[in-house]
Amino acid sequence: MKTLYYIPSCLLLAALLSCSTKDPEAKTDNKVAYTPTVLADTLLAGTYTKDQMANRLSAFAGTNSGTNNSFASLLLTNGIKVYRITYKTIEPTNLSPVTASGLVCIPDIAGSFALVSHQHGTIRETDETNAPSYFNNSTQGGEGNVAALLAASGFVVSSPDYLGYGATKELAHPYEHAPSLARASIDMLSAAKELCILKGVTLGGKLFLVGYSEGGFATMAMQKMIEEKYFTQFTITASYIGAGAFDKTSFAKYILNSTTDLTFLNYYVWVLTTYNKVYKINRPFSYYFTSDNATKLENDIFAEVNKNPQNLFVPAFKSGILSGSDSLMLAAFKDNHLYDWKPVSETNLYHGTKDDFVPIFNAEIALSAMQAKGAAKVSLTKFDNADHYSGGAQYFQAAYLALIQRR
Repeated sequence: MKTLYYIPSCLLLAALLSCSTKDPEAKTDNKVAYTPTVLADTLLAGTYTKDQMANRLSAFAGTNSGTNNSFASLLLTNGIKVYRITYKTIEPTNLSPVTASGLVCIPDIAGSFALVSHQHGTIRETDETNAPSYFNNSTQGGEGNVAALLAASGFVVSSPDYLGYGATKELAHPYEHAPSLARASIDMLSAAKELCILKGVTLGGKLFLVGYSEGGFATMAMQKMIEEKYFTQFTITASYIGAGAFDKTSFAKYILNSTTDLTFLNYYVWVLTTYNKVYKINRPFSYYFTSDNATKLENDIFAEVNKNPQNLFVPAFKSGILSGSDSLMLAAFKDNHLYDWKPVSETNLYHGTKDDFVPIFNAEIALSAMQAKGAAKVSLTKFDNADHYSGGAQYFQAAYLALIQRR
């Protein structure tokens, strides 16, 4: 049964199609004299033929779309090798080193390949086995199916779990925190490139970034950090970014001014409580939420609470944000703004016009601000009458077809 919080892989495959052992290559592959700097460990999770991939992806998507393998096989060009890796990165609250995890999928054929970094969408922490590195012969690691599909279409794909999942599941996931999402994704990409060197896999020089929802936010954060700090290490060919919440201040004001029930209000609560912790504001839940709701949310962010923002949030907190007097939280929002900068790389934005989870004004504001700064290669594709779910399906179709044409 599909859940509201986990949608991207199901949507991708439905739209496009209508246990492990230690890597045996690790000790014997001496083709390249290279010492990894970020990559910590590798595990060959499996090798899949083209037909096996067609069967797996068709079965995964068929639950939602009723499709068959014959159509799936038309999309695929090769088998793949799937690696679970761990790598070194930084935890955001105390800036301490941690070992995170992710999935790397590599075409099982000779050749030179474009590199794709896929940032997954929202996964509730209680359902972390949907994270990419859990990819196996069952439906676990569902987000890994995106990486697997792209790899079976001729790309090397890096797909980070993010902090809070996989090897770092003991940590709280820093939901919608731009710096740590970017850092984890960039370090994962570095580790994936190191894996390719160790395995003698040739990368052709093209780098694409893709992601939807939280993955769209993470992708924009990653692109911004690469272009501002790591442009000598990575050259982005193009990014394909769907339904990201790029303007946190405008988004917060939209929520706090809303007078009707918001279906996804618990996710906005998750963002708020993440910033409260990461930026060490450390206010009690009762500062933000009315008393009965505060108690529930402190025990479970996804507890059933009043969905009307006027009844959920404490009036003084609302006033502080709307009047501009809450300097601490507004500074946290600003640190996560991803719209007011000038991308150099080709940047393709996508958004559904009826998205009631992440309203389209996020993409519109980003497009306007970036163009005002002189960004010449930014575009926005709008999906008419599409909500967050149907827009996700259309986004993945568009991104996949664009990548196929440019590989």
